[in-house]
Amino acid sequence: GGRCETARRVPNWLAQVAGDDFHSFLDETIIVGVTLAGNRIGDQQLAKMPLLPNLRRLDLHDSQVTSEGLKALAPLKSLREVDLSNTPVTDVVALSALPDLTGLRLD
Repeated sequence: GGRCETARRVPNWLAQVAGDDFHSFLDETIIVGVTLAGNRIGDQQLAKMPLLPNLRRLDLHDSQVTSEGLKALAPLKSLREVDLSNTPVTDVVALSALPDLTGLRLD
């Protein structure tokens, strides 16, 4: 199963002119959270995550994602929380490239 969390964001060019709080019809909807749970989710699906550069939260509990698959997350510099509970992941060194990562669940 899967689920997305979205947020509205002022486009960068407009934020530079009018500020981050100036909302208009030009706002962008971005995906900031994704839940991909279940045994049908593995490294192949994780390889598509770099297409979501604004992702802040990724929940992969109960999936078949492996330590090797975590390398696909390296480009996601805005990622702050990752849930790897009940997965076959044994090494999280690939996540050390994420400067804003503040939450990691491994139980």
